[in-house]
Amino acid sequence: MKNKPIRYKHIKSYKDIQDELVHLGYMSRIHKKELEIHSIQLKHDLHPARLIPSLLADWATPMMYEMRDKMLDLALIMINPYRHRPSKK
Repeated sequence: MKNKPIRYKHIKSYKDIQDELVHLGYMSRIHKKELEIHSIQLKHDLHPARLIPSLLADWATPMMYEMRDKMLDLALIMINPYRHRPSKK
């Protein structure tokens, strides 16, 4: 079993204990507030009014490129029906 470092070497008196309790109380409040902030940010990011357009934009971009390519193919076929656009590989 490993020896853990002693975290409270600086405590020598009852006053030091009180100061450490106040410090730990403040640290606890800071961590709670940070969790609240992260929770608010997550709720903001996952709100349907912002989430759905974001997802649609991510999905729509590849579909738009594919539609553009098909429209170009169709336009080339309409211009010259005997010549096809070279395939991409």
